[in-house]
Amino acid sequence: MYVPSAFRVTDGELIRAFAQEHAFATLVSTADDAPCATHLPFLVDGDATSMTLRAHMARANGQWRHLTERESLVIFLGPHAYVSPRWYETRDN
Repeated sequence: MYVPSAFRVTDGELIRAFAQEHAFATLVSTADDAPCATHLPFLVDGDATSMTLRAHMARANGQWRHLTERESLVIFLGPHAYVSPRWYETRDN
């Protein structure tokens, strides 16, 4: 994944703390050369130098069958919330 140097974070403790605070992440992998993604809650074990990510995926989700074949990517996003359309002003044209 391309990360511009101005936004690259290398502090393991900061990364671990962020992942713990924003534990709902996206697991991205490939299966048969096609991308596959699942949103999952993750637990972060270990310390800043040796972290293990743990999650539970439903057996019915076939993505788990391909996780040992190639590297995967887990994307932890920052704070998020749903903004209801009711919050927007209504304009008559």
